[in-house]
Amino acid sequence: MSVSDRKQQAMVYWRKRWVRVLVAVPVLAAAIFGEYRLANIALPIEVDKTISPVRAALIKGEVLVVDNPFREVGQSVGGLRTELLPADDTTKGISIAAHFDSARLSDGNMERLRRASESVPEKKPPPPDGLQQIDYTTDEPEEDSQPLPRAGREDTTKPCSAAIALALADDTKPLRELHFFQPTDPSVGERTLEVKAVGADLMVQLSVVDATHPASPDPSRKPLGPGCSKTVSVGEWERSFTGPTQLEVIVPAGESFKVWFSPLPKQNPWPSAGDVHEPFKLVVVPPVSASGVSKISQGGSAPAFPFLKASSVAGEQPLLLNHFKIGAEELQLGISGKAMVQENGKDIVTFDVWKWMKMNPLIALLFSGLEVALINWVRLSFKKRSTTS
Repeated sequence: MSVSDRKQQAMVYWRKRWVRVLVAVPVLAAAIFGEYRLANIALPIEVDKTISPVRAALIKGEVLVVDNPFREVGQSVGGLRTELLPADDTTKGISIAAHFDSARLSDGNMERLRRASESVPEKKPPPPDGLQQIDYTTDEPEEDSQPLPRAGREDTTKPCSAAIALALADDTKPLRELHFFQPTDPSVGERTLEVKAVGADLMVQLSVVDATHPASPDPSRKPLGPGCSKTVSVGEWERSFTGPTQLEVIVPAGESFKVWFSPLPKQNPWPSAGDVHEPFKLVVVPPVSASGVSKISQGGSAPAFPFLKASSVAGEQPLLLNHFKIGAEELQLGISGKAMVQENGKDIVTFDVWKWMKMNPLIALLFSGLEVALINWVRLSFKKRSTTS
């Protein structure tokens, strides 16, 4: 065999080898990349069975964000519903104080106050229109303003009960986000909360129920228990009330407001710092739902990803909210349903390749054999050809 024939035969041999390499290497790389992607596929989980209640700890300066909160009640022509977070039962022995930097009274409240101002001889002016600073407190009536109980009769007055509920001010505008966080001055004796709505105005309903005489037409003629006296200030206007009332305050989107829950005299709803208060009744029919819940940083430089994020799965039911709890230094929100969950931008549950291989041994063996064959094929492609004389 001539030298030129040997060179040509060698070129054909290596050409075949490199064709094998060019075919096998991409296939092998694709198989390895496929396994890597498979091992990083995020999987939905049942959050109420897998993770503890979402926590927004005050000491970490975190905000609890509820995405697209919704509750199917009070259908109106616009198709959206107004009520979001209904008030919890009013038997907790607490008083409520609230502060609004920029808000206004509802049209219904303003109309009643205008009529009341016209009916009194002094003609005290009604509160000013438009956005104002508003403060609301419930307190214990002064002792000298209370009639003494009749001789031989026990004073049966009971504390008035205070409650708070949140609703949409306009049912034509859906609420995108609801933010919950706490002021930076925690107190063992109080439970504090700050709320901000994003995307729509919020209606805050503050009510007081008289447990002693709930239907009394003239509360000024009977003894009043603790928490039955309310004081409302709107700008420079101020008025005190007694007996059952319901105040409706409209908070513009993007504005926050603060609420303080305090024990009434001789009441002890939070004996220790670890006890919590539930202001809303979320375990209710129809339920309160949301498309997602997350924890983000409060102010300052925000991290690239939320500390924790749970999002409802496309095509599945939304997440259900339950048991919103306010502690001395933290907030807690229970959620249930199927969700995609991330911590600091990383999925907490992904596809388990090894578990899948154990459940499907024949298919796993086939794929493993193909990978070994491809590796051997590449290795043999670089093996030197044996020379013949």
